[in-house]
Amino acid sequence: GNHLTDLIFHDITATSLSLTHVSLRWCNLLTNFAVTRLASNRGLVVLDLRDCRNLGDDALQAISTLPKLKTLLLDGSDISDMGLCHLSKGMSSSLVSLSLRGCKRLTDKCISFLFDDYSNRELRELDLSNVPNLSDAGMLLLAKSRIPIFELRMRQCPLISDTSVIALASMK
Repeated sequence: GNHLTDLIFHDITATSLSLTHVSLRWCNLLTNFAVTRLASNRGLVVLDLRDCRNLGDDALQAISTLPKLKTLLLDGSDISDMGLCHLSKGMSSSLVSLSLRGCKRLTDKCISFLFDDYSNRELRELDLSNVPNLSDAGMLLLAKSRIPIFELRMRQCPLISDTSVIALASMK
């Protein structure tokens, strides 16, 4: 798939495809346009966009409209905190698993955007590994929110210390 371009999705809205699981891993030629077109498949449940380096915040705005999405993998994409703000505002209550591993532009603000006004969301798995600008401040926000995350990954985050681990461990 590393040779796929946006043209593959150019006329997707004219087809009768009912995609539920889509994996486009390592498709570095895809841009926000392709994801916007792909999001016309309202029944998407799993969307794997790992290592699609040209995807940014506009892609998240389109993804936020998917009502049945349960798993979203964005590892290594070029998203920022504002993209997660867009995702959070439109994100349906169905999202269970979110992977942001290696998203270099994310900061502590992404935590507040994801979990401010937390209501019916079912997010239980969150991978924040290798996010270099994520610090104890972001993890303390997560701990304060008391969101019942069952699986949290924070490997290779140089600004996270024992303080975060202690705070997260003290959540009830």
